Amino acid sequence: FRSDPDPVARAWAVRHFLPDVSEEDLPGVIDPMLRDRFMPIRRDALWYAAIKRPDVAKQPLRAALLDDHASMRETARQFLHVSAVENIREFYSDAVKCGAPKTLSAAIRGIGETGSAADISLLHSFLSSPLTKIRRAAVYSSGRLDVEGQMAQLVSRLSDTKPSVSREALKALQSKARNISMTELEQLFANGGAFYIRRNALTLITHA
Repeated sequence: FRSDPDPVARAWAVRHFLPDVSEEDLPGVIDPMLRDRFMPIRRDALWYAAIKRPDVAKQPLRAALLDDHASMRETARQFLHVSAVENIREFYSDAVKCGAPKTLSAAIRGIGETGSAADISLLHSFLSSPLTKIRRAAVYSSGRLDVEGQMAQLVSRLSDTKPSVSREALKALQSKARNISMTELEQLFANGGAFYIRRNALTLITHA
């Protein structure tokens, strides 16, 4: 099943196969699964590793805490005692400060999922990052941690040069649309230029 080109078929096989794998055989079996490109396969392999062989699951769990997929991060956070992470907020904070390119986006998102408004200062510089993925992660976490306090920053990201960043700002702002200056939104709609900027501004106007 590992060579099946259909990821859904592989995921189905993994889910029905792993429960019957012995604890002794599990490490060798799950190793390629933890590297699979299809997230549900990685998630199931991680889950069974943590349940059946916590002695070998520490590093895979720590890696999953910095996975780009939220579901992987959420699964790994259920086993912090196995991964020996005592303070998940500090774990993500250290990862953000380290700034490792491969995991920075996930670390920024992790701060948004586990931190508080006090962690906003960690995110400010990333809102203007030249990398779209990093800006998008910073917008996501700013919205989760302190959407009201970061209203101006998030509204400014509606005009981002990349549609995905503008869309992330829209998602963060929708629940607080009534608190945004209608004049500012109308100006964005009238003068925003790109279609996605005008569309997102109009969406917030209708929510307000």
